[in-house]
Amino acid sequence: MVKDVEITPHSPKPGEPVNIIFRGNCGERFPVELVYEQAVPAYNGSFTMQMNGIRVPWPRNSLAIDARYVSTMNVGAKFLLWINKKADVIDGVGSYRLTNVPEGSYNVKLNGTPAHGAREVKVKITAQSELWTDAAGKCSYVIQTAPQNTGNITVKCSGFEHRIEIN
Repeated sequence: MVKDVEITPHSPKPGEPVNIIFRGNCGERFPVELVYEQAVPAYNGSFTMQMNGIRVPWPRNSLAIDARYVSTMNVGAKFLLWINKKADVIDGVGSYRLTNVPEGSYNVKLNGTPAHGAREVKVKITAQSELWTDAAGKCSYVIQTAPQNTGNITVKCSGFEHRIEIN
C-alpha cells in the first residue's frame, strides 16, 4: 500500500510540470486516479483545449472526458497522426470514454461548440491506471501543463487525496 504521496510544486503556474511522487513498498502495484478540471472559455461560438505530453505508463487504464455546457464535442489524440472522434452529447454534457490506451506519450485536444449562451465549458478529465514502485519503494509521475492549462488536479491513491490549483 502507498504510504505517502508528495506533489510539487504546491502552487504550480500554467506551463510548469507537476511532479507526483508515490512512496510505498518495493515493487508494489497500486491503482491511481488523476482528475483534471478546467473552465475553458468559449470564443466566437467554439471552444478548444489541448494538453501535450500526457504519459500513459501502463496499458491497464481508463480515460473519461466530460464537458458541461456543450452542443458538440470532438476529442483528438495524436499517436503518429491526429485521430479525431465525435463525442456523445446529451442534455448539454459531452462524454467520451476510452480504455486500455497503449503505453506512450500523447497530445490530446478537445474542441466543439458551446451550448447556447455559454461563456465557458467545464471540462473534467479522469484518468485511472495502475502504477508500481521501484526497488526503493518509489514511483514518480510528471504532468506536463501548458500555458493555457489552468484549473485543478486531484490525485487519489490508497486513501490519499491531494488537490492542487494551477493558476
